[in-house]
Amino acid sequence: MKKILVIDDDADMRLYVSSILQAQGFEVKSVETGCEAMSAMRNEFFDLVVMDILLPDTNGLDLCKKVKEFNVSSMPVILLSSVTDDAVIRSGLEEKKADAFMAKPPSPLELVRRALGLLNGAGSQGGALGRASTAI
Repeated sequence: MKKILVIDDDADMRLYVSSILQAQGFEVKSVETGCEAMSAMRNEFFDLVVMDILLPDTNGLDLCKKVKEFNVSSMPVILLSSVTDDAVIRSGLEEKKADAFMAKPPSPLELVRRALGLLNGAGSQGGALGRASTAI
């Protein structure tokens, strides 16, 4: 079973995204902050991360970059945000910080489609921070 980490400071959005993914058979862990996310990724294996850009303790783009730098560059990341600034979106995608961007709230069908597409493209290469993982 694929394991997904959902990071969002909005409890309703965490529940919404988590429920959609759980209904498709994914194991989901959800956290509120970047600090909680880093702790979870140090201790657990995740196949995919779905995160908000605007977090209370960090910028989601910066957190995404940290995730990719800790030997888990093969772990796909979907950024969610109500931010629609094209420059922010391009920054997140072009610098390979994230693998996909979705506006909030994501449609259930599109969220599942993107998650499955990234997981199928990434295989089971996820990782835990601090552990080596094989790049694709």
